[in-house]
Amino acid sequence: IAVRSGGCNEVLRAPFDQPIAALKDHQHDRLEVQIGGDQDYFVWSCSTRYEPRMYYDFDYDACLIIKDVPQFVKRLNDGLSKKISVPGMLADNVIYYDPLSFHETLENIKDRKSLFPFFKNFKYAYQREYRLTWPAGPYPASTDFVDIEVGPLNNICELLHYTRV
Repeated sequence: IAVRSGGCNEVLRAPFDQPIAALKDHQHDRLEVQIGGDQDYFVWSCSTRYEPRMYYDFDYDACLIIKDVPQFVKRLNDGLSKKISVPGMLADNVIYYDPLSFHETLENIKDRKSLFPFFKNFKYAYQREYRLTWPAGPYPASTDFVDIEVGPLNNICELLHYTRV
């Protein structure tokens, strides 16, 4: 999505320059930006900090503390590559955006299209998410998930259990 400037006559346009909405027709409406594209990805995400609130948010009772990040990422990437052919991995911190500030959001993404899988609504910013992504391609039909082997983790990770009180 791109924004064309022109005061009150700004028009949101989709790829191939097709109009989505003329802002003058929606002066009192709430316009919200949703970032996406036509590319699917395999995504592995984690938090860059320990936050007990997430046990409740995700309804889990354990957390994997990764002590050797480069080794963990290598094992994850190798495990996926053994199952399916992927063109490569991208890894980065999630970029949080305000969906109601479309000018700012669009400015942030216009030259960073390869980072689409790293944008997320800022209401989740407390998660401080880090993602590993692999572009999905013409793989076998069952690509909702891929079950991979990463080997024993006891030498590079610690499993932390949480007991609710």
